[in-house]
Order: sequence, then structure tokens, then C-alpha cells
Amino acid sequence: MTPARQEILRVLEALSSVYPDTRFGQLVLNISNWATRITEGVWDVEDEEFLDDAKKHLDKRTRSQSASEPIAP
Repeated sequence: MTPARQEILRVLEALSSVYPDTRFGQLVLNISNWATRITEGVWDVEDEEFLDDAKKHLDKRTRSQSASEPIAP
């Protein structure tokens, strides 16, 4: 397994804690959409793009919770 995929799994675990009611497939699709901005091409997302957008969203979510601000994807 590549280091990027290992990190993706760690970030998915963290996002799963942030969104406990979101189904796993839904979470993966959401992250893919954040990375590509195109719903039809989720299979074309490179691991690094997926990881980058997942980390950005997790960071934004974590900072926002600390500041009690609303979250936008």
C-alpha cells in the first residue's frame, strides 16, 4: 500500500468521526466530488487529489468547530 493510501485511510477515519451518520460510500463520493467538482468522474480522482481535498475539509471542519462557525464543503 502506498503512503498516500495509508494517509487517506487515516483521514477517512477522522472524517468518519466528524460525520458519524454519513455512510462510508457517501463520504468517499463527497470527497471525490470536492476533489474533482465533477460528479461523473469520481473514478478519475488521483489519490493525491483525493487526499488533499479530504485533508483540507477535515482541517476546515476542525478549525470551524473550534471557532463555532458553520461549515461549508
